[in-house]
Amino acid sequence: MFQAWRKSRIRPLNSDLAHWLAYGAPPPERIGNFKIFSYLGEGADHLTVFLSAVPRIRNSSLWIRMLNLIITTIVLLLSLRGLLLNRWFETGLTLRFLMLYFLAATFPLGLLTVTAIAYHYQTTLSAQNQIAENLEGCLRQFETRKMQIQEKYRNTSRQLFTDSQLSRMIEQYGIDNMQVKDRINNSFRNRDVPLPILGFYLLDLAGNGLEFAEAGASDRLKDIFAIYRASIILNLRDQFRISNPAATLPEFKLSEEEELGAKAYGAVTANPFLVELEKRRNFVLSQISGGGTASLIYDYLTVQGHKKASLFIAW
Repeated sequence: MFQAWRKSRIRPLNSDLAHWLAYGAPPPERIGNFKIFSYLGEGADHLTVFLSAVPRIRNSSLWIRMLNLIITTIVLLLSLRGLLLNRWFETGLTLRFLMLYFLAATFPLGLLTVTAIAYHYQTTLSAQNQIAENLEGCLRQFETRKMQIQEKYRNTSRQLFTDSQLSRMIEQYGIDNMQVKDRINNSFRNRDVPLPILGFYLLDLAGNGLEFAEAGASDRLKDIFAIYRASIILNLRDQFRISNPAATLPEFKLSEEEELGAKAYGAVTANPFLVELEKRRNFVLSQISGGGTASLIYDYLTVQGHKKASLFIAW
């Protein structure tokens, strides 16, 4: 059962880091008579797995059921005899003294039993609390590790936004040149721990340029970028007009879906989507996509002293 769980839930970390960032470690679940928990520590080469036995609910013993049946039968017969024959159960003096004696002896034994049960309950509860605290600590460490990875993505992206060499390459070779593409990709790949990305868009004032998507992520990246494309380009054009008001901008057409989407957002929120998106420029945004959560960030690149390109990165 454990092997089946491992094959269905665990993916290689080195080749599928994006999945781990989106979904994290496998959630707790039950495997047979055990419950399994998993945790991936910082810098760890292996996934830590914790198995906890699920308490079993045992059926009552046969002798207890028989004793209950006998006692119930005797009480029922004595009650029927009293009701039908008016002969109720009476105890003699000797039996009464014996019962009082046993009751007196049973009290300290009962108190001892209650104390033992309370001690066992408290010990079990303390052990469960300790396990819960350990698991909570593991989850906090995982969350910290996730935040550290997100910080690496954010810092790498912001370095690209201000990369003077990248700007010179765009100026010299053009925005859709392969060297420009490799420059962006290598910033994420050529590291001690590579940072896989879904892809990126590098577009000019007309909305043309470079597109890159990892294998199998092209449709997902297009769905994400389609929401922001028009607003990013329009804001880029506004930024360019500020620094170069006399320049003639190339034509940029909005699709019907983009126009309707912007109008719908403005009607619902009473704020233009252009303004709201510009407020979040150079900040990491999260979006649910493809059954997981994608992170994205964008900003403008300064080429020849003017903001002429926008770089949109998703992971």
